[in-house]
Amino acid sequence: MSKPTIRRYLEYLEAAFLIKVVHRVDQNARRFKRANRFKVYVTTPALRCALFGPVSEDDAETGQLAETAVFAQWFHYHQIHQLHYARWKEGEVDIVHLDSGFRQEPDWCVEVKWSDRPLRHPEELSGVFALASRYPTISASVTTRTIREQSRSWPGDKPLDFIPTSLYCYEVGRNLTRHDS
Repeated sequence: MSKPTIRRYLEYLEAAFLIKVVHRVDQNARRFKRANRFKVYVTTPALRCALFGPVSEDDAETGQLAETAVFAQWFHYHQIHQLHYARWKEGEVDIVHLDSGFRQEPDWCVEVKWSDRPLRHPEELSGVFALASRYPTISASVTTRTIREQSRSWPGDKPLDFIPTSLYCYEVGRNLTRHDS
């Protein structure tokens, strides 16, 4: 298939609210002029299960479904165009929110994990730490499987919030419905 055909199909699926395309930002939190790298999320994790069958909490796919669930909550955000992801040689950050002002700098980020390992192995958060060293005012959260905790391993001795993925999804949904009311 040609690239324009694939691009058109992605646009159709996005217009039908079946998927959402999320674009990447570079180290300077700028979108690329040629958007040849992006992530595609289904709008609900249930779509994956309906197509391919159920998964258990220990399956390898569960981490991807957790990331999809977090993004599915954010799809209701009225400024969804400000949500991106970052990837460079230092690592990746799953959600990067750019402020709506003229600065166009990230003001918060979220790294979605379906594991409690990042608490004991902060090297798994190299992308988040790289973003923090470049933008000292950014706040960050890391989702976990079961643990809620604040860590001071963040550069500048700022708190790094660890929160269970399910609780994070709940809080995003609750805050968005309260904000829209």
